[in-house]
Amino acid sequence: CGRDLSDAKLYLRRYSVCEPHFKAECVMLGGGRYRFCQQCNKFQSLDNFSGSRRRVER
Repeated sequence: CGRDLSDAKLYLRRYSVCEPHFKAECVMLGGGRYRFCQQCNKFQSLDNFSGSRRRVER
């Protein structure tokens, strides 16, 4: 999103994600709906999540 991450927690800086997007239920990226997966540390399609869980179902 372009937010300054210099004051963000180390975990958020490591994966280049701001806290609002990290905690968001859903973000729009390239016309699709995504959520940050805390298991693989990247944005995954919302279809891969079960309910409000923060990690994808494998």
